[in-house]
Amino acid sequence: MRERGRANWYGGDTGTAAVSKAVRVDNPSAPVLIRPMAPRPAIRSTDSPNVHAPVTPHNDARRDALLAVLRDESWVMLKPSAVEGVGVFAVRDIPKGCRSMFSKPDAPEAWVSVPRDAIAALPPHARFLVENYCLYDETHYFVPADGFTKMDVACFLNHADTPNVISIDDGDYFEAVRDIAAGEELFIDYGEIVSGD
Repeated sequence: MRERGRANWYGGDTGTAAVSKAVRVDNPSAPVLIRPMAPRPAIRSTDSPNVHAPVTPHNDARRDALLAVLRDESWVMLKPSAVEGVGVFAVRDIPKGCRSMFSKPDAPEAWVSVPRDAIAALPPHARFLVENYCLYDETHYFVPADGFTKMDVACFLNHADTPNVISIDDGDYFEAVRDIAAGEELFIDYGEIVSGD
């Protein structure tokens, strides 16, 4: 299995503040204007299964569960990688054996086996996504059934011959094989993601 490559699409800083920055090209030493970004519009409920209902007082349990996940199960973020394009980095110390760094598999997630010649016939932008973010064998790519409308952060793991994360159940879970310090990049051995069984 070859290493997956990635384009470096992430060019911004890694800060989380919601500000927009105006840079003075004509005079770099002039003060830079920093102002709050416009708020995102509220999510509206529709008949579409991909749109979530707006937050209401009736979903306190859902909110509390989300806050617990954010507090206790937020482990990683995407950042530019010195190894290749974008990588996955620990935002806090990750203990050896941790398996909750990425989303859990759920029933709707399915992978479709697509012959290589069918992928070769796709437009360049779609071919790029498949070739860079999907597993494959000699004859097929394994593509998410929903395409690339959503992507797990695990798709951005870079390769290392000596990884600090391993694949469990053909990539359903990933496990830290040693303690990983906050700020450290997570790596996986691409040749070991899927078992040979």
